[in-house]
Amino acid sequence: RRDASLGLHRILEESREELPPRVRRLLADAPIFPDRNGALRSLTGNNRALIAADDDIAVLLPHAPWMAPDVAELEYVRDLGTPPVGPANIARALLLEEGQQLVDPFDGASLRRAYGYLIAHAASVPSPVVERLGQAPIWFDEEGQMRSLAELRRRPRSEALAALYAAWDLFPLIEAEGNASALRFAEAFRLDHKVPVPGTETLVAD
Repeated sequence: RRDASLGLHRILEESREELPPRVRRLLADAPIFPDRNGALRSLTGNNRALIAADDDIAVLLPHAPWMAPDVAELEYVRDLGTPPVGPANIARALLLEEGQQLVDPFDGASLRRAYGYLIAHAASVPSPVVERLGQAPIWFDEEGQMRSLAELRRRPRSEALAALYAAWDLFPLIEAEGNASALRFAEAFRLDHKVPVPGTETLVAD
């Protein structure tokens, strides 16, 4: 079955320049595209086969229905109008803007994995999406609670100020420890300027 499916796709690849739009639409709807487990899927609908934009996303979402690489790399498959799933999709999923639930922004472990992936691929996320990320409650504070950047502060350099902010408990501190911390996530997207380091002026304003 696997060999027959691959043979069909090779024939379609050789004929890609001769495929009219109507035939391409029919092909996209047909369950002829093998995922990495060998199941045949279409390119449309909720259970469609997904094309991985990079190797890292398949590691991030190992149970997603990724199309078999030897089929996904064929030019005719890309011509069918199904864009690869990559960093922009994961970022939009954190904003609940993605039709398919790729990651759960309300689950701490899922969000943490998305941090790591997006830190490595921040340059591939469009600026408007980045701005919306900065406003969303997807940023860990030091206690592991998810907040918007506007709610957070960095740890003050002054121990006295740090103690004051801790006692005040009005502006929680952004998580800063680790390679996939919330602060590292903000820095990757150049959003760290939205999280001030408390000083005298910040203290008065707060």
